[in-house]
Amino acid sequence: ESGGLTIDATRAENYTTITTIAPSPHNKDVIWVGSDDGQLHLTKDGGETWMKMHDRLKGFRDGSWIPQIQVGQKAGEAFVVVNDYRRNHWKAYLFHTYDYGRTWENLVADVPEMAHCHAVVQDPERPDLIFVGTERGLWFSLDKGVNWQKWAENYPSVPTTDLKIHPREGDLIIGTFGRGVYVLDDLTPLRKMVDLGPKYNGADVLLFDAPDAYLAEYKRARGARFMADHVWEGDNKWSGAVFTAYFSEDVLGDDIGEADVQVLDASGDSIHAWTFEPDTGLVRVRWNMRKQGVHWPSRKQREKDAKLPGNMKVNPGTYKMLITYKADTAEAMVNVLPDPRLEWDDMLFAKKRELMNELEATVEKADEVFVGIREGQRHLDLAKNNLKYLDDTLHQDLTAQVDSIRQVLVDMELHFMTAEDFNGYDHVTERLTSHLWNAESYISSMTDVDSQNAVHALNKAKSETDRIVLIWEGFRDGTWNALISKLEEQGALPKRD
Repeated sequence: ESGGLTIDATRAENYTTITTIAPSPHNKDVIWVGSDDGQLHLTKDGGETWMKMHDRLKGFRDGSWIPQIQVGQKAGEAFVVVNDYRRNHWKAYLFHTYDYGRTWENLVADVPEMAHCHAVVQDPERPDLIFVGTERGLWFSLDKGVNWQKWAENYPSVPTTDLKIHPREGDLIIGTFGRGVYVLDDLTPLRKMVDLGPKYNGADVLLFDAPDAYLAEYKRARGARFMADHVWEGDNKWSGAVFTAYFSEDVLGDDIGEADVQVLDASGDSIHAWTFEPDTGLVRVRWNMRKQGVHWPSRKQREKDAKLPGNMKVNPGTYKMLITYKADTAEAMVNVLPDPRLEWDDMLFAKKRELMNELEATVEKADEVFVGIREGQRHLDLAKNNLKYLDDTLHQDLTAQVDSIRQVLVDMELHFMTAEDFNGYDHVTERLTSHLWNAESYISSMTDVDSQNAVHALNKAKSETDRIVLIWEGFRDGTWNALISKLEEQGALPKRD
C-alpha cells in the first residue's frame, strides 16, 4: 500500500498512479516507470520482472512525485525528474544514471536558485546539451549538468512543464502551464558552443552559421483580415536569414558601442551593411535577404549616417555575414534557397532586378530634390529668425520675400505627398511618391518577364520625376539663389563655400 493521506469515498488520496513511462530506444525490453507517490521501477526483460530504484536516489524523499523520465542517448542512461512541492518542499531534483540505476547523481543539487523541476530533455546530437523545465522558467547546461544557466531572453519565468527537440528542425519546443507553447529556433549555436567547450568562454565574439533561408512567398490567410482583441495568435517564424552571435561580458565592458554588420555575396562584394548595439551572451542577428537600397523621399528627419533601407530580395546563393566589434571580427555563412513550392525563373528575376535598378536611380533623383526642398525651408526659418536684427524697412522687405519663397517650397513639397496637417483621404491628386511606390509594387509582383504593367508604371514614375526635377532646378538656379545671396549679404545666413 502506498499513499498516506486520509481515505475518502473516492479513494483519490491514495495516489499510486503511474505518471510517466519511458521505453528505451536502445532495447525494447528496457522500460522505466515513475509514479505520483515516489515509486521508480525499471524492467530489463519487457516487464517480466521489475527492480525498485527510488531507494537508491540520494536525497530522495519518500512519496515524492515523478513527473517525467527521459532515456538518455546511451544504453543504461536515464534522467529522472522528481519534485515534492505538493508537500511544501521546493528543492530541485534531476537524477541521472549511466548504469541502469546502479549509481545516481542529482545534477542540480548545487543550484539553489533553481526552482523545482517539471521536465528534462537531452539533445540527440550533442548529449552534453540538456534543458530543464522548472517552476520558474527554463535552464540549460552545455556540459551535461556540471554548470547551469537560466534562459532569460524572450522567455518568461513560468512553469515549464514539457520539452521536446524536433528531430528535423533542431528546434526546442517548450510547453508551459498557462502561457502557451514556445519554440526556440535553431539549437545549432548551442551545439557549436558544446563543441568548443571551455574555448568559447575565452572568445570575445563568435558568429554561427545560419540555417538555410528561403525566399518564401506569402499571402494572407483566409478569414478575418483585421483581428479583434480577443483573437490570440502565435508569432510566425521570422522570414529572413537568422544568424546567432555571441558577445562576452569582457568585450562589452562599460562602453558598449555598436557592432558593424556586413553581408557579402559570392564575389566578396558588400551588398548590405548596418549597425546594432550588442548584448551579453547569445544575440540573434537578422538579415532580410535584401540588398541595400536607397533613401526614399520622407519628411522624417534623416541623420547623416542613417542606414539605407533594403532593396528587392537577393538571388539564391551562398552569402557571408561579417560582424566587427571593437578589435574582433567574426564571420558565418548562410545558404539562401528559392521557395521549394515554386519554380525559380532566372530570367524573370534578372528582369525585375534591371527594372528595380532603374527605379532606384529615379528614386535617388526624387529624394535629392525633396531633401533640397526640406533643407530650403529650414534655411529660410533660420534666416527669418536672424532678420529681426536688421533695420525695420529691410527687415520687412526680406521677411516678405522669405515668407513668399517658403510658401513656394511648401507648395512644391505637395508634388511629392499630401500636406503634413492633411486629414482625410486624398484619392484624386497624383503625387510623385505614389507613382514611385506604384512602380515598386508592380516590379516586385511581376510573374512574367514580358509583363508591360511594371514597365509602364516605371516609365510614368520616371517622367513625373523628370518633370519635378526640371521645376526644382529652374527655381533653384533662379529665384532661390537670388534670395539666398541677399540673405547672405545681410548676414542672415552664413555664406556658402
